[in-house]
Amino acid sequence: MTAPASIIRCHGCGYVADPADPYPFRCPGAGAGGRPLVVPEDALAEASRLATARTGIPVDPTGSSGLAGLTMMRRNGQIGDHDRVAVLFTGLRRNQ
Repeated sequence: MTAPASIIRCHGCGYVADPADPYPFRCPGAGAGGRPLVVPEDALAEASRLATARTGIPVDPTGSSGLAGLTMMRRNGQIGDHDRVAVLFTGLRRNQ
């Protein structure tokens, strides 16, 4: 079964995005075996706490989503002890 033309489908992983989304989806791993990863909210909060404790950088929970994904992939055995990875922190917690 093929998707209608209005559906956005990643050719790398098969992910189907919402066609009403104003920002077209493009899987950064398309063609390289990558795929989107969804982590629960509590994993984001834990990654933020871990990042801040280990680096001293006041990382916002959404800014630590890469670390949350990495942690999940380590627990699932998708990333091994000797694999090299990089994680970017993209947002800081602001005092309110």
